[in-house]
Amino acid sequence: MSLKKITVILPCYNEEESIPVVLPELLQFREDAIKNRDFADIQVIVVDDGSSDSSSKLLSQFSDVEIISFSENKGYGAALKKGLEVAVGDWVGFYDLDCTCHPMDLLKVKDFLNQDTPAMLCGIRMGQDTGMPRVRQLGNRIFRWVVSLFLGRSVADACSGYRFFHRDYAQVYLQYLPDKLNFTLAMTVFTLRNKMNYKEFNIQYSERAGQSKLSTFKEGVRFFFTILNYRFSPGLKRL
Repeated sequence: MSLKKITVILPCYNEEESIPVVLPELLQFREDAIKNRDFADIQVIVVDDGSSDSSSKLLSQFSDVEIISFSENKGYGAALKKGLEVAVGDWVGFYDLDCTCHPMDLLKVKDFLNQDTPAMLCGIRMGQDTGMPRVRQLGNRIFRWVVSLFLGRSVADACSGYRFFHRDYAQVYLQYLPDKLNFTLAMTVFTLRNKMNYKEFNIQYSERAGQSKLSTFKEGVRFFFTILNYRFSPGLKRL
C-alpha cells in the first residue's frame, strides 16, 4: 500500500495567541508521521487573511511552513481556496488555526486515504467532550437538521472546519464554493447534492484560543440562505 502525501491548509486571521501552539504541534506530528511511515509527506500551508495583529510576524518564524499573505481580509473561504490553488497533496484538507483541532486526528483518516477512492471526509466536533460553546452547539444542531431534511441524508456536523478530500474534488470546490465563513456549510450541501462520496468521523474539539470571528446572528442568516442556495440553485447541480 503506497503512502500518501497530504496537504494541510490553515486559514489565519488574527490568531497571535494560537500560532505558537498550533504550528509546533502540527510540525512535530509531521516529523513523527513521516518517520512512522503514516504519510509520505505533509505539506503545511498557512494563509494569513490580512491579519492586523502580530500573526504575520509570528508566522515568519516558521521557515518550514508555506506562508501566503493577503494584504487585506478577504474571508475564510477565500483563504482556503488560495491554499487549494497551491496544494500538491494526493489528499488535501484544512482545519482552524485557533487551538480547537488537533493533527493526531489525521491518523483516523489514514485508512480512507489509502483506499484511493475520491471522498470528502468531515470531522464531527459534537462529541460529549466537545469544547464548543453551547450557543454554537445549538446552532450546529439546527443546521445539521435542516441539511439532513433538505438533502435526505443524515449528517452529524454540517459546518465542521476539519475536512480532507481527494485532490479530484479540489478543483470542483475551487470553482463552486463561496469566499466567506459559509464555505464549509456550502461544501457539505454541494457534496451531498451532487452525490459525491461523503463520510464523517469523530475528532477532538477544544475550546478556541482568542476571540471568535463568528457573529452568531449575522452568520446564522447567511448560513440558512447558503443551504437554500446550494440545495436548489440549478447552477450548483453538476451531475
